[in-house]
Amino acid sequence: MSSIVVCYGLLGLALVIAVTFPDLPIGRALRRLLVEIPAQALPWISPRQMLLVLAMAAICGLAWYMAKGEAVILVASGLPEGIAWLGMLDLASVLDLTILGLMLGATLRLRIARDAVMAKVRNAWRALPRALIGRMATSRRPRRHRTRLSPRRPSVDADGWAYA
Repeated sequence: MSSIVVCYGLLGLALVIAVTFPDLPIGRALRRLLVEIPAQALPWISPRQMLLVLAMAAICGLAWYMAKGEAVILVASGLPEGIAWLGMLDLASVLDLTILGLMLGATLRLRIARDAVMAKVRNAWRALPRALIGRMATSRRPRRHRTRLSPRRPSVDADGWAYA
């Protein structure tokens, strides 16, 4: 219990220094750390997140009250392992995200290089017949377009039978 009182006392002293001496470097640093940064984070906190934090605090407080002194020993014995586990989880996530970013970057660069090479090959393939044959295949005269034939006039004996 005395360690909690010491922590609250130090936090209160830091707040008093930050408010009373805002022009000193330590006052500016403490004000930035204890006032400005949390105030900038407030718009990002949703009511759902605030309710979750309050519910977790209530559950922890209730468990502490129910177990009385044993909860302090239980939490104190498991705290170092819990912090190490959370730290390793965070480190593994950062490492995974870094590797994923590197792989995506490499894939993107490979895709861009592949597209550039394929465009060059396509352009060369399209230009190959013209390079081999030259302009012989294309003449300077325009092609004659077929005109539609007019319908034939019926013959004189169109009503009769045709004998061959």
